[in-house]
Amino acid sequence: MFFVFFCLIYLENIPVQLVVLGVVLLLSAWTFKLKGLLKKLYHFLPFILLLFGVYFIFALFQIGQNKDYWIHYGITRTTLLISSLMFIQVLITWLKIDTFLDFPLGIEKLKYIILGKMLYKIAFSSYSELCLFVDSIPAEQAGKITLKKKFRKRLIVLLALITYVINEATLKGEMIDERIWHCHQVPK
Repeated sequence: MFFVFFCLIYLENIPVQLVVLGVVLLLSAWTFKLKGLLKKLYHFLPFILLLFGVYFIFALFQIGQNKDYWIHYGITRTTLLISSLMFIQVLITWLKIDTFLDFPLGIEKLKYIILGKMLYKIAFSSYSELCLFVDSIPAEQAGKITLKKKFRKRLIVLLALITYVINEATLKGEMIDERIWHCHQVPK
């Protein structure tokens, strides 16, 4: 319901988007405590700033539309991104695998939910390890740390994380399919 209302119906309504963002941030602070919330927002900050920066450049040069359009578009999409990411994190934290198994869905659909939850945990648990690994690369240690270097490092970590999650998705997906096939006799 969250995604239907706030990603489709109220997408262009800035006050509603800001209220939803506030509510989701309060839920996140309650779930992860303030320190955990700030840590999660810190991890999202480069991508949020990049997104907002792109919309700001579009507004500045009035690419295809006027400035007001791009500012409105950027604010709604950026707040939607933050609230969606935080809402998904809260939802995944609250729901356990057993809860998913109680959903009135067939096993063929449940496997995607289970795989998504597993990949989410893998991504967030391996992020700091990937940052440490990238920091240990000699080229990343040399010289002064500039904004460009930080941004480049985040992109390297993101690419490594995406590659790692795709590989894990393939492996875990095959394992889930095999277990379903053996336990439920559902052909692939």
